[in-house]
Amino acid sequence: MRLVARIAEEKQAFAFYSFLLKEGIKNIYESHADPETKEKLYYIWIEDEDQYEVALRWYEDFAEHPDDPKFKAPIIIKQPEPEPSPTPERKEQLRNSPIKRFKAPLTKWIIILCAVLYFLNGMQQASQAKRQQDPELTMLTPLMTTLMFDYPLTFQKLSAFIKTLPKEALKSQDAMTPSQQSEFLAIEQLPYWKGIYTFFEKWPNDGKILDAPMFEKIQKGEVWRFITPCLLHAGLLHILFNMLWLWLLGRPVEERAGKGRFLLVMIIIGIVSNTAQYLMSGPFFLGYSGIVCGLAGYIWMRQKMAPWEGYPIHRSTFVFLFVFVFLMVALQIVLFILNRFNIVDYPLVIANTAHIVGGITGIILARIPIFSKGV
Repeated sequence: MRLVARIAEEKQAFAFYSFLLKEGIKNIYESHADPETKEKLYYIWIEDEDQYEVALRWYEDFAEHPDDPKFKAPIIIKQPEPEPSPTPERKEQLRNSPIKRFKAPLTKWIIILCAVLYFLNGMQQASQAKRQQDPELTMLTPLMTTLMFDYPLTFQKLSAFIKTLPKEALKSQDAMTPSQQSEFLAIEQLPYWKGIYTFFEKWPNDGKILDAPMFEKIQKGEVWRFITPCLLHAGLLHILFNMLWLWLLGRPVEERAGKGRFLLVMIIIGIVSNTAQYLMSGPFFLGYSGIVCGLAGYIWMRQKMAPWEGYPIHRSTFVFLFVFVFLMVALQIVLFILNRFNIVDYPLVIANTAHIVGGITGIILARIPIFSKGV
């Protein structure tokens, strides 16, 4: 085995490594720190010394013309050769050695946090359901009022009003006194931000939607609401779907980019996608799927820009997510048209805006060096 090249840029080193593999020259690509400058260099080693001269000539040509199209060969990931059957001694060592597990503590803790909040919210919903019978008077749980993107004044007054009603009035509005019914209708008519989607759906019948107050709680300093809607989930299938995807996509990003960058990437994706969803549909949305789509976009772009980082996500995974989001957006458009012309009245409670914006945000972050591996 002989050293044929020292290259400063990892992308160029990997391109030359892939080119040699395409030419049938087996080689090894690895990084080393220069003992004098402490800068990282990438070494290319030729396995067969009989191919060294040919490889050296190729490197001389590559060093002079690295942008030559002939060196833009498709990226080739060298597959490891199968290992020979282990000896009895080696089998004993493998049997007694500890099992290697994925080290992604942040991903695990986020999943645990979402699960705890889901069960806590479920307990609060069950407690409220025992007292409250009329669906029209259903209150948000204390957890939701604290963690959702916004808690408009309209719903604060509605919650306070419901607490003053006798048990009989909670079962039906018909059991309310005339003054209670009048107060209830006055609260219902208070404006709150319902989103651009609702504006176009109801226009011109409800043209004052855009005049409603926005970011009511965030303007009062409750800035955690930019990210905390991601931690809440509406049902068992909802949280299972999102947490399985987080387990699949979050671990490889955390293991390669590091916990700090991984957390920062998720926070940025969450803030951007949540804000976009709020502007589109108002404050009542939940779930981690915006960040999940952002992580998918991040990994997809890193695979294109830096395949040597080795993200183990197959193309079919991205195809599945793309098809799912595309179908949900198509269904949203169809329902918008049907609702707009009063053919049906069926709201679709899927945060399509968060999915799309989250995915785009992840792609953008993956192109910024500070968010990638090794910076």
